[in-house]
Amino acid sequence: MNIIIEQLSDAVNLLTEAEATLESAVVALESGDVGAHWENEAIEAAQFIHKSDLCIFNRLRARLKKANKDSQITDWTKAVKKLSHDGEETSSHADELVALVRDKAELFHNEKGDGYATFYQNEHTETWALGSCGFLEWLEYRAFKELGFTPTETSTKAAISTLKGYAKHEGEQREVYLRCAAHDDGYLIDMTNDQWQAVEVLPSGWRVIDNPPVRFIRSSTASALPSPTSGNIDLLWRHINISKPNRTLVLAFLLESWRPELPFTILEISGEQGSAKSSTHERLRQLSDPNSIPLRTAPKDVQDVFVAASNNWQASFENMSTLPPKMQDALCTLATGGGFAARKLYSDADESVIEVKRPVIINCIVAIATRPDLIDRTIHLDLPRIDTYKGRKELDEAFSQDSPSIFAGLLDIFVSVLRELPKVHIEKPPRMADFARLGEAVHRVLGIESSFTAIYRDNRAESLSRSLESSPAALAIQELIRDRSRWTGTVKRLKELLEERYHQDGEGWPRSPHGLGKILRRMAPALRAMNIDVSFDPVRHRDGWHVDICSIPIISESGNKVHKVHKFTDDTEKGAKNGANDSDRELVNFVNIDSETKKTSNGDIPDGYSSQAEVTI
Repeated sequence: MNIIIEQLSDAVNLLTEAEATLESAVVALESGDVGAHWENEAIEAAQFIHKSDLCIFNRLRARLKKANKDSQITDWTKAVKKLSHDGEETSSHADELVALVRDKAELFHNEKGDGYATFYQNEHTETWALGSCGFLEWLEYRAFKELGFTPTETSTKAAISTLKGYAKHEGEQREVYLRCAAHDDGYLIDMTNDQWQAVEVLPSGWRVIDNPPVRFIRSSTASALPSPTSGNIDLLWRHINISKPNRTLVLAFLLESWRPELPFTILEISGEQGSAKSSTHERLRQLSDPNSIPLRTAPKDVQDVFVAASNNWQASFENMSTLPPKMQDALCTLATGGGFAARKLYSDADESVIEVKRPVIINCIVAIATRPDLIDRTIHLDLPRIDTYKGRKELDEAFSQDSPSIFAGLLDIFVSVLRELPKVHIEKPPRMADFARLGEAVHRVLGIESSFTAIYRDNRAESLSRSLESSPAALAIQELIRDRSRWTGTVKRLKELLEERYHQDGEGWPRSPHGLGKILRRMAPALRAMNIDVSFDPVRHRDGWHVDICSIPIISESGNKVHKVHKFTDDTEKGAKNGANDSDRELVNFVNIDSETKKTSNGDIPDGYSSQAEVTI
């Protein structure tokens, strides 16, 4: 034990002596002796330090370089290393890169275990994922300036692998943010400019700040938001082709896209050729999440959707012509939060997981969101036709001039909305309740008396109506209920009936009772919006699944429910085949049921119904 202590003591003493030798060389360089660090004693001391402690070596090397601009530090570094072959050089370079990063940057990981580095550069701090383009550019520059060499791909990969280990196992766990973050009573929006500034938005106001209190990361394609000046939101409508009734929907979407803790909505922009779909889409993105490639081509599959979203704050897709069911489900997951998992390359034992939540904008000629689950999350905008056109250059220059004021106008509204939100209450909110509350706050801030929720519900109802038109089976159900108001029986019998009397042309016509049942379950919310209720028995019977389809009563101005009731079952259908006429099957025609007592206007219970009011749906 004493021998080991003595050996350690000797090593420390040797390192101290070597440091002292190079310290003397630094002083001599500062005095003008450009050969001081080339003395044999200094070279040997540097070689010893280089082998013993790279952190100390890099610090002293930086001081030597700073001491005299004629120090030829790059050649001196090469002379110090004196490495014999490429394998040793690669290993040594990787070690030096690791030491450099650990000395110049803070390594940490997020809750998923991904490694990051935060470092100071050009009077601001930057945070990059280890291995990202931004981190590699910084590392290569620092290696050339500090270590005197340009790293090879092999040495860089080896260094990154080691650094990720340090970040995950020795670094602290910290959260990172892309484009925006909830902070205190408001939000921070990353400007993504060269100064790494952010906009702080609070109920008391907004301001541009240096060195924001959270760690923002960015992709290599992220672009800067315009520098806000004096706000004027009215300028926005000069640059996007949005009809006046839909403008608050757009404003609410933009503001909601900066609230990362909540589910997002999807903006679907449609219109005929020449209606400025792409330019409207691009302008909206330039004001919320600018990117050097603002509009991406339609994704080929679900994986493409999540890969694109993982590298950008806003998922933005152009000229989408179709949206298969799996893709519609993927967009639902993307907007409200979820992930995509796939087998890792060359591995059967591990998965590669992409977990994200993003606002989404898509543009198309005709509406492509047809599944009710996606429609619930979607704002659909039909763009009006444009009669006159201007050149692209002229439009870009005008937008570039106005965008700082437009962005500031959005921030002004955001501030007022944050003040108003705590006062907003919606009695029966829609599915995207947070979005509806924010929209109501926008209306109050802008002095609009009409209900935002009503506009939002109408937009959803129109989309649901379009989705029904795209489903032949749903159209057939509507015709069925227009004729008889209610039908009860097995799904198999329902399919036979629809085939016989209400068959619709189209690719979506179900081929089996099972297929019809799936369509009915999926389209139930859309049918309900059209006052048609679809209810399945919770337990399967011997003859299959039973379904009850009926019209939902409409509340009249007097508060009474007014509807036409024709109740049909399998038995009545069979009776019809045996010659029963329509009057035999019609139980009650145009019955007005009081909403409180469930009685007819004369106080009697309708014939054929119990006091439980079977007509009440």
